[in-house]
Amino acid sequence: MDCAEFKEIYLDKYLDNELSSEETKEFRLHLSECRDCSIFFRGYQELLNLQKAFSSYSPSQNSKDKFIRKIKRRKNFPFQVATGLALFMVAFFGGKAFFEYQTINQRYQMIVNKSVQMISTANSTHTNLGPKSAFGEENTDRNKIFELLNDGN
Repeated sequence: MDCAEFKEIYLDKYLDNELSSEETKEFRLHLSECRDCSIFFRGYQELLNLQKAFSSYSPSQNSKDKFIRKIKRRKNFPFQVATGLALFMVAFFGGKAFFEYQTINQRYQMIVNKSVQMISTANSTHTNLGPKSAFGEENTDRNKIFELLNDGN
């Protein structure tokens, strides 16, 4: 038996117990005499044993659940980033709008207070708030109120 026959024909048959007793003796004799075939045979057997070990491995239910959770987390990651970004934008622009509202509200309160003050001083001096006073001049208090309302100052 030469090395090519050993590897191509007899190796798998020997491992599957398909050789006759005469062929098995010849196979073992070649294995004991040929160092290269002996090394190849041991490596081949180890490879088959590893393959059997991996094919018979069955992960536990806990391992399967962990694996599925990891896959789902990675699958949902883009949505999580988009949600986080959306929440940040809402918080940022909502805060900005709130502070602008506060500023506008303060200006409005100032205008109302000044208007009330001007009206109360005008009423106390009995000034006519019509478009023209008794002397034919426009009322300057009323103009000041309109300026405050229009300019925001």
